[in-house]
Amino acid sequence: MSAFYKLIFYEKKFILSVMKILASLVLATSPFFASQLSVDKYLSPYTGADLFITSFEAQMEAEDSIKEFFQPEEDTWLTLGIAGTYRTATMLGWWVPLSLAEMVVQHEVFGHGYRVREFKKFGYDVLGYSFFDKSRLEGAIATTSYQAPNLESPFLENTIAFGGTEANTVLAQRMRENSFEKGFLDGRLSILYLFSNADLSDYIQLTAKLDDGTISEGNDIQAYLKTVNQMNPDSPVTIQQLKKFSHFCNFDPFLWGNQLSFFSYILFGKEFPLPVFQKGPFRFVPSISPNLTPFGPELILEQYFSIGTQPQRTYARFTPYNSRGSYGFGYKNLYLKSFENTHFGVILDGWYAPKIGKLSNNEIKFTKNTPMRPGAQALLTVRQSMELFANSKVGIDIGVKSQGYLIGTPVEQGLIARVSVELEF
Repeated sequence: MSAFYKLIFYEKKFILSVMKILASLVLATSPFFASQLSVDKYLSPYTGADLFITSFEAQMEAEDSIKEFFQPEEDTWLTLGIAGTYRTATMLGWWVPLSLAEMVVQHEVFGHGYRVREFKKFGYDVLGYSFFDKSRLEGAIATTSYQAPNLESPFLENTIAFGGTEANTVLAQRMRENSFEKGFLDGRLSILYLFSNADLSDYIQLTAKLDDGTISEGNDIQAYLKTVNQMNPDSPVTIQQLKKFSHFCNFDPFLWGNQLSFFSYILFGKEFPLPVFQKGPFRFVPSISPNLTPFGPELILEQYFSIGTQPQRTYARFTPYNSRGSYGFGYKNLYLKSFENTHFGVILDGWYAPKIGKLSNNEIKFTKNTPMRPGAQALLTVRQSMELFANSKVGIDIGVKSQGYLIGTPVEQGLIARVSVELEF
């Protein structure tokens, strides 16, 4: 190839790469052009999860476009060494700090902040957030300041206390759904998954190492234990129980797959295939994740599976330390039935738990005499493909929910609605 044609070739390659990068940056910052952005009434953990996953994917696409332009025609030991050094430097200097920052924001803004926003009618209000400020609570990476009524409800305080770790459990769950649909794990996303998936277990392990004199006033686990035992006098929860309970996060194929994808990316620049059981068109991956509830800690046993190209999710959950705690199940399928460019699905959740009653009651107690009550959430999901941009969809999830605790959703009964925009990179 002559020097002239080489110049034209690289000029076109450069222009295409710049256009791709600019498009990716627009996708990362615009509320409309996004991989998947959603919004609901109180800015729930699902809103935060979609925002952060989209932000990561947009930046990854921009980086891949830059690397594509500088990719040499032939690999040599020198170019491979430079590429490996670059991946290591960007992982440690950018993706790891960014993952920590986004996990912390999810914990505070879309976790504690979400629950406080939900309980505004009861006299709660967010006053502000503090991030990486050593002048605030000792040992705290970040804090959420909020106003509370004079007579605090143990149920509301309890739900606010574990709202941060709850939000990161939702983020990890959304990342599992995302990874299962794609069928592979990208090492640049692995740290965000490891941080979010381990938020609850790490918080428990850290608190278990402290004595009462060194635990800060804003410690979420201490606040949780105080209020959950106030409400459940017949089934008290101890820090040692929580410590044992936290180890269940290790029984998760996505955890080990993301750890391997970290090294696969640094060493080879390759994605890591998601470890799945596959038989013909059927794919299946289980997962276990711990979570906290007002009735004690719960285990969520998830099943991600697909028949052909239709990803689905089912789960069962229960509180192992409380025989009269909460039991639940759920099913999610966004593509149950399609009519040309319109796709209909469902999100169904059911549970059986002690009757809560008035949320603002400061004398709430769940005992062996408390009546059990079934509850449910049923959402219809609609995804409409749009011709405005390739592979784009607008969507709405709408339905009703009865009173009761369900991860990442309002406790009170009422209408549930969420709108979303999706665009594949």
